[in-house]
Amino acid sequence: LRLNADTIVKLYYAGDSVEDIKREQDYAKKAFVMGIPTAIPFDIVKCEDMYGLVFELVNADIVANYLNKHPDQLEVIAENYAQVMKQLHETHVVAGALSSTKELYRTRIEGLREYMTDEEVDTLHQINDAIPDSDTVVHGDFHPKNVMIQNEELVLIDMADLTTGHPLYDLGSMALTHHLPPDERIENITGMKAEMVRRLWQLFLSNYLGTEDPRAIGLFEKKLSVVGLMKMASTMAFSTRARLPGVMENVLAIVRQNLLANAQQLIQLLGM
Repeated sequence: LRLNADTIVKLYYAGDSVEDIKREQDYAKKAFVMGIPTAIPFDIVKCEDMYGLVFELVNADIVANYLNKHPDQLEVIAENYAQVMKQLHETHVVAGALSSTKELYRTRIEGLREYMTDEEVDTLHQINDAIPDSDTVVHGDFHPKNVMIQNEELVLIDMADLTTGHPLYDLGSMALTHHLPPDERIENITGMKAEMVRRLWQLFLSNYLGTEDPRAIGLFEKKLSVVGLMKMASTMAFSTRARLPGVMENVLAIVRQNLLANAQQLIQLLGM
């Protein structure tokens, strides 16, 4: 919600706590200090029964809206996408400054014991443990509605999931919003036509990896699919969407078929 030409307010669901909003405010400030291109957070405000966080964003628009208006800029945005992601993954975090991505996933995976067998949950833990340790920044929810363009530069928003861990967590999360789901789901998440999002994804990967070799990109995509499917499963225990009829069952069927059925082979892939 734009307040004026210089500021916007991010509104939270009525059930979100002020403590959660303060945490995002704190993480956004930490990211800004670390040199990560993000919006500067100001005050927490209340709008009827919802709280909001005010950010300084001058003449900015989300990438989804920008590309819908300027599809000819897709290659430029993809290159900038890669530059910002590389900057994140080259930013090292002092121990204790941010939560651990791996520990966050451990907690989420444990929440699945109500819905999956102990063996399946333990296998998801093995997949999570197979991801190498790292102390770099992980955004956790990088997609065209969470990136803004301001004066031809990209600015990250939605810092609530900021953690420290291996880049695979970020890239796997991106695969889950840009590549893995069916077209309708991609369009719901990103606010863009699926064809454009999938093209953005391919251009981004080529820029991020520094290669156009389809075999290298395809192998990397397979690795990211492992992480993306692990995230899809682990977040369901805490998702309101999972309470909709049939959603949890459908997600678990996809995870069992595409991840758990070949888990040991895919775990080896993560170490390559």
